[in-house]
Amino acid sequence: MLSGLLQPMLGTINVVSAPAVAKERGIAVDEIVRTAQSDYESLITVTVTTERQERSVSGTVYADGKPRLVDIKGIRVDAEFGRSMIYVTNEDRPGFIGGFAGILGDAKINIATFHLAQQAGWRRHCAGRDRRCRAV
Repeated sequence: MLSGLLQPMLGTINVVSAPAVAKERGIAVDEIVRTAQSDYESLITVTVTTERQERSVSGTVYADGKPRLVDIKGIRVDAEFGRSMIYVTNEDRPGFIGGFAGILGDAKINIATFHLAQQAGWRRHCAGRDRRCRAV
């Protein structure tokens, strides 16, 4: 899974070279093996820590072979990876989703997929753009 994470940025990389390449680039990799049953056969979590905040995202590969995002900032989701994705957090109030979709539509961006999660008065949206459409 580490090679799959690095490949879009670095091109030719494989499962053997991925740990060494990550180390060379200052990426700390912790492998945790669990003997107890889990929701996922395999799971990779990427955490980015800055002076201001820490953010995590987790992904897995289901039996169909397609990778999925399954956790964003502690919120469970089920979103297929796309070439272009938008992630939004907003206060839970009427009209936001419609307005957001309208802005994308006005820019000629087609929403191919849309996932919604909610936690404590906040909503998270993950939208995948249709590859056939172009942003203007």
